[in-house]
Amino acid sequence: MGNNYLERIKGNFQDIRIEYVGQEISDSKPVARVKTNIIRSTGPVSLDYSLRMRDGSWKIYDVYAEGVSLTQNYKSQFEKILMNETPAQLIVRLKKKVEEQEQNLAAAE
Repeated sequence: MGNNYLERIKGNFQDIRIEYVGQEISDSKPVARVKTNIIRSTGPVSLDYSLRMRDGSWKIYDVYAEGVSLTQNYKSQFEKILMNETPAQLIVRLKKKVEEQEQNLAAAE
């Protein structure tokens, strides 16, 4: 997920500025949301990060682009694939995608 997200940012955003909008921290759970806007020439894009405290530091567990959860998006895609394929086939697909992304990142360096 991280590699895919990075590829999208690199490909779509040139000369950007990140604007911190705010944060929400739960009083009852070790979770938080950081709200940002990516300011670019074609207009702002809302990008929020859901975080959870793990081992003494905050870890991102979901990203919301324009209000759409990337985790939920992937879950929906996986459910559709699993209607016609086995979990093993899905894992093969994912491994292939990761390999392709690693090759693209290496080529870009």
